[in-house]
Amino acid sequence: MDALLAALQPYVGGPANLAKELAPNFLISPELLHAAGLAETAGSSRYDMRLADDGALIVELAARPPLHRDR
Repeated sequence: MDALLAALQPYVGGPANLAKELAPNFLISPELLHAAGLAETAGSSRYDMRLADDGALIVELAARPPLHRDR
């Protein structure tokens, strides 16, 4: 987590604790992680989760195209 926060710091600015507060915004966006050089693709991100019961789970978060609204 410390390495992730350090890598995001240039994109957040301000004090170090601000990167920690805003990191979830990056983690839910494969596009942002890719733009920051932290992901191989902008299409999806893969997370290895450790569960409370010591189990493990792999979760893939796919990017969705933006919604277009007619005006």
